[in-house]
Amino acid sequence: MKQKLLFFYLHTGGGHLAPAKAVAQVVNEKYEGYEVLLQDGFEKSPKFISNLIVDGYKNLQSYAPKIYEILYALNKNKVFTSSTINNIHKIIKYDILDIIEQQKPDKIVIFHSFLIKPIIKALKNLDLNIPVIVVVTDPITPPPIWFLNKELFFVVFSKQAKKYALEEGVKEENIKILNFPLDGKFSKSLSEKEKLDFKIKNNLPTEKPIVLLLGGADGLPKGKKIVKRLVELAADIHIVVVCGRNKELYYKIEKYISEKNISNVTVLGYINYVYELMQSSDIVISKCGASTFMEILLSKKVPIISSYLWEQEKGNVEFIVDNDMGFYETSTKKIAKIVNKLISNREFYEEIVFNIDKAKLKNGNKELADFIINFGGNNEDSIDK
Repeated sequence: MKQKLLFFYLHTGGGHLAPAKAVAQVVNEKYEGYEVLLQDGFEKSPKFISNLIVDGYKNLQSYAPKIYEILYALNKNKVFTSSTINNIHKIIKYDILDIIEQQKPDKIVIFHSFLIKPIIKALKNLDLNIPVIVVVTDPITPPPIWFLNKELFFVVFSKQAKKYALEEGVKEENIKILNFPLDGKFSKSLSEKEKLDFKIKNNLPTEKPIVLLLGGADGLPKGKKIVKRLVELAADIHIVVVCGRNKELYYKIEKYISEKNISNVTVLGYINYVYELMQSSDIVISKCGASTFMEILLSKKVPIISSYLWEQEKGNVEFIVDNDMGFYETSTKKIAKIVNKLISNREFYEEIVFNIDKAKLKNGNKELADFIINFGGNNEDSIDK
């Protein structure tokens, strides 16, 4: 009989679900005798909870980032944080208890801080002694909300995150530093032939540098302005804009390139080939979510960060800039100037790529999967394919 691993996540941004899916993929492919259940912590909750927290989170990030940042700052206050967690716990505690009771997992892995208290309380109420791992999905600057329960075991993805955990009172033996887990595709690069075939298949130029604008499902803030500035460069580049589900941004850019008869811009909606597109690009202009910035760096592409969420993603930006692996710039005019310098000065471009390569970053999906499998026992009955 297979051992069941229950991975809890929330849909509050891709940075929680994406690592869970990446690790689940490895377990399912590499280990016999194990199965992973990906579980939305709000699945059985009243719809207003999802609307309030999940949709509210996305809308604030996209349309009112300053308000989001204020709420984030408030959640660094332990009194405010405890109140937030207690209110969420009251609403979903029975749903979480029912899920655990029905699934009867052998291990639980938590990928969102909001779910820690409801899960731990449910285990106590059910009198279950199930190993629990908390995967801290904010890789550089995790907020204190992750570490309210100091007796749990935490996986973090940087020395800085470990430092924060220690400052919050977590014992060093309860912290493990691993590499950030991404989809298995990002463990390797496309060959030059594969890149060429992809470009031909998708009607992209094979000789020009490609500048990719990527903003996740909601599109990139100031996306149209950035496109206009890049077009004004009159440089020999091709611009690809991924608008995700942001139809307004899509139609604005479509209208602009149609009216101006611009031929070096490709505008896309929601796509399922971001990996191939990123691999085939030279420069990526993006936000700085945990998964996104790591995907860019593992692809060895030069990132230009045009926006980020203070303070949650501040560490991600500092990691890129402080290590000379990319740029942070909010001015669309200056973004265009950086792009121009990168494509006109090959030595400058290669220096940035060299710094990325020097960091020796790697995909942590396999090491996290192995750690979870072996956590809490020898697991001698597991078969490593």
